[in-house]
Amino acid sequence: MKKFLFIIILFLSLALHSQPCNGTESFTLTPPPPAAGYTPGTVVTVCYTMDGWNGTLVGSNWLEGFDINLGPGWTNLTPGAPPADCNESPADGQWIWSLTTTSTNTGNVVGPGWFYEYGNPAFWNNNAGDDWGDYGTMCQWSFCFDVTVAPVCTPDNLLIQVTAGADGTWGSWINNACPQTPLNIYNGNINPTLPNIGSISHN
Repeated sequence: MKKFLFIIILFLSLALHSQPCNGTESFTLTPPPPAAGYTPGTVVTVCYTMDGWNGTLVGSNWLEGFDINLGPGWTNLTPGAPPADCNESPADGQWIWSLTTTSTNTGNVVGPGWFYEYGNPAFWNNNAGDDWGDYGTMCQWSFCFDVTVAPVCTPDNLLIQVTAGADGTWGSWINNACPQTPLNIYNGNINPTLPNIGSISHN
C-alpha cells in the first residue's frame, strides 16, 4: 500500500513540475515573411501577446519577464510600449526594458527584454532580478518591438524567440520550478537576392 501511495505522489509531483507556466501565446509579424525570406534592410514589427499565467500553481511563481532571443541576422532592436501591469497599480511595480538582468536566486542572465520590478517605487533600483514578478493569472500581457534585417549579402539566421519566465528563475523568488518554453516566432534566413527593378532610364 505504501508503495502504491508513493507512486501516486511521485506521479502527481512530476505532472505538477512538467506543467507549462506560460499562458496562451500568439504573435504577428509586419510585414509577413515572404516565401523566400526577408531581404536586407527590411524593418519588421513583432507583436507578442500572452493570455493568462499558470506559474502561481507551480511553486507560487509569478511572471518575471519576457526574454527576446534574436538570430545574428537582425539589428536595431527597438522596443515599443511595455506590457500592462497585471495589478494596475504603481505601488505594486513596473515593467522595465533591460538589455540584461541577473537573477539573485539562480544567477541566470537573460535579456534583452521586458522584466518586472516589483514593490513600492521608493525601492525601485532598475534591477528586476532582485525581486518578485508581476502577480496575476487571468491578465493579458502584450508588447511590440522593431528589428531590422542586417544589410549583408549572406543568408544569416533570422531567428526570433520570446520566452516568458518566472520570478523563481529570473528573479529573487526561492522556487525554481517553472520550465522555460521559448515561443518560436520566426526561424528563416536573410534572402540576399536583390529585387528585380527593371531597366533604369536616364532620360
